[in-house]
Amino acid sequence: MPDIAFPQQSGSNERTRRSGLIVFFLILAIGLGYVALHLANDLESTQQSSVLAYFLLGIALLIALGFEFVNGFHDTANAVATVI
Repeated sequence: MPDIAFPQQSGSNERTRRSGLIVFFLILAIGLGYVALHLANDLESTQQSSVLAYFLLGIALLIALGFEFVNGFHDTANAVATVI
């Protein structure tokens, strides 16, 4: 079977991709800054000189995100099994 080559639009497609990535990372940076600012304000009342509170909060968030990620696999399998 012969290979079919499709013409590519190099100019506009590359610019659209690049601007989309810039917007994505800009929104991500703003969100992370917002979270860091409010987290620092919330943890200000603990008055601890160590970073233990930040470390424990980060561990808890990683565990929660890991659980949601794995739980998504199970939900997807159940949804597909229902259709089949």
